[in-house]
Amino acid sequence: MKVERRNSFIKVCSIIFVILLVCSYIYSEMTSEVPSKQPSVTIEYNEKAVPTSIGEHTWAGNLPEGQKAGSSYIVGPSYDIGMAVSRFSVKPNSEIKVSFKSAPVKMILNSWVVGDKEIYSTEEFDSEKDYTITLPNKKEEYIFEVKGYWNDTNNTSTIFRVLVE
Repeated sequence: MKVERRNSFIKVCSIIFVILLVCSYIYSEMTSEVPSKQPSVTIEYNEKAVPTSIGEHTWAGNLPEGQKAGSSYIVGPSYDIGMAVSRFSVKPNSEIKVSFKSAPVKMILNSWVVGDKEIYSTEEFDSEKDYTITLPNKKEEYIFEVKGYWNDTNNTSTIFRVLVE
């Protein structure tokens, strides 16, 4: 009988431990501004997804202080990545919609005119999940880089190329 009670006690303690572990994970996910997995970025023109490429990014997720892990992807210059992406045609002053699965603290938009590797413009946006970008009026080919920042160790970069006709 003592053995049965002991086995029952061990089972109950094990179940309580698992429940506490799951609850602590859920609580950390709900209270953190940084998602544990890198959020996806969707870029659309006229409600259709556009061709993109992943640029440099670093993602450590929501880790306890001092713990090191995560992923990074180091590639060449964003301009060169953009030259490898299929371009799509747009109208002058039309709009592109950028959506993050989880809102970054800030978003930076860099753009280049194709043929000039110097940054054409840089804009910074406040925290939002969805952004609307007005494309240039001038008829040229452009490369855009959308960079989302959650903190110093969690950022993404998505690159696309447009031809303003």
